[in-house]
Amino acid sequence: MRTGGASNKSIQNRLLANKGDRMAWEINELKPYWFTLYLKPLRKITQFLIT
Repeated sequence: MRTGGASNKSIQNRLLANKGDRMAWEINELKPYWFTLYLKPLRKITQFLIT
């Protein structure tokens, strides 16, 4: 939290964060909606375009 958006600084960091999300879902035995895997990263694209 202190680093403030470190996972969104680059596309590579964003991909690593998505991988971590998936691992957390598996560990906690959660099954996200099928579209969550695609929409979550797509929502972040505007952050790269605005900066």
